[in-house]
Amino acid sequence: MMSSSSAFDSSLIIDVGAYDGSDTAYYLHCGYRVVAIEANPDLAVQVERRFQPEVADGRLQVLNVGISDQAGESDFWISETNDQWGSLSKLVATRRGAKVRQRPVRVHCLRLSDVLHGVGTPYYLKMDIEGNDAVGLESLTRDIAPQYISVEFAHGMERRLLEDLEALGYCRFKLLNQITFTDKRPVFNDEIGFRVMRKVSRKIPPLRPLIRTVAHRSDFDDFQAKHDWRFPEGSSGPFGEETYGRWANANEILDRFKRLRREYDKAGQVFWWDLHATA
Repeated sequence: MMSSSSAFDSSLIIDVGAYDGSDTAYYLHCGYRVVAIEANPDLAVQVERRFQPEVADGRLQVLNVGISDQAGESDFWISETNDQWGSLSKLVATRRGAKVRQRPVRVHCLRLSDVLHGVGTPYYLKMDIEGNDAVGLESLTRDIAPQYISVEFAHGMERRLLEDLEALGYCRFKLLNQITFTDKRPVFNDEIGFRVMRKVSRKIPPLRPLIRTVAHRSDFDDFQAKHDWRFPEGSSGPFGEETYGRWANANEILDRFKRLRREYDKAGQVFWWDLHATA
């Protein structure tokens, strides 16, 4: 269990890897104060401009810093292929043949623990920083661990991330598809029967309940429609107890991940899921 001395601010969410502010927008909509952290200086400026009223009234603070294992200056690689893939790691920023700017930009970096000591322990912390999620976790201690946390479950660090979260006292987890925000595997292109049922379900809504009983897969779920918000592609979706499905233990998550990864690799698809955790 987490330390009893851990005290989180129930009004605060920290968005680590804010990108274009899509997640920040949802957190503000839900009534939280937000600290948005973005290493890419261009994107940090965009987020500040997008939310000028919220910055002015103190509901949002934007920090243009990278999250690293130590404070100081570091190279940040900006992707020209996909601006979501900017990273302190050139290897991560250039994955799958992605192109980066010829020269990196120098960014100021902080340890994630230093950020929390400065702004407070949040109710929820979302982290998606392209290969550095584990570095962020490993600077935290149980006394500053948020009530809820999510990380990008990727880049070959899955087992390490799970172990880091357990070390912080988290023992309940959800592994969620970042396209639909459910725990169901999507319909792959070669699954013709499922694709036909999906099309029928969209064209003839009254048949959806019947189709779901036959093929209960994420593409048939209406989970997102139950929220008063449209989650743009690339966003992290609902958080905390608003997430889909039941909480599972670490062994269940690891077994589920192994099965999913085999299926994704067999289909030649990119695995893009988040891991949510709580005590």
